[in-house]
Amino acid sequence: KEAKAAVGLFGVDNSLSQIATLRGPDDMSSIRPTVTMQRKAFDTLDGQALSVGRIRGTFAAEATVLRVQSVPPPGEMDTVLYRSAETEFAPISELTDLFYIALAELHLQTRSWESSAAKGDVMTPKQMATLWKQTLSACEKDGHAIVDPYGRPLRLHSLPSDLLALVSPAQVVADATRLPEDVENWQQWVMKEQP
Repeated sequence: KEAKAAVGLFGVDNSLSQIATLRGPDDMSSIRPTVTMQRKAFDTLDGQALSVGRIRGTFAAEATVLRVQSVPPPGEMDTVLYRSAETEFAPISELTDLFYIALAELHLQTRSWESSAAKGDVMTPKQMATLWKQTLSACEKDGHAIVDPYGRPLRLHSLPSDLLALVSPAQVVADATRLPEDVENWQQWVMKEQP
């Protein structure tokens, strides 16, 4: 009998398998009604192939039907199924651990900049963003890939505001003479420039 049905189709790439196990093409076979066969027609064609339209030729379909031993009872075929799944994605703890490794390295990079910068040079947001990139490279050389939950390099504009505040020039620079008198809003600059 014809009936209304709702079907959801979602396309994903393999990166999703890092978050949750992806289902294979036959994972729903346990809830699909099965046709019992005496033996497969031509050693390959079975009732399941016939029911989903994979057998096109008339004679092949007849050969398959002749080998059907039993079909599912009507009650099994009319079963209504409701399925839903959800996975929790909470990257904050991993992100925070990696962030503090990078923050320690950023402080070292900043001390190095303070000692080597020309007299009168001050820390600007752009200079701090450059030091952040150098920090990520230094961490990677030390075997710590500082990445976001999707495996991409951790960029400043993707940090939560509380962590981004810890990377502001006012928080990282130790020598106050290296800070400009007119302080530019660090978080606004990062959100605008997205370095």
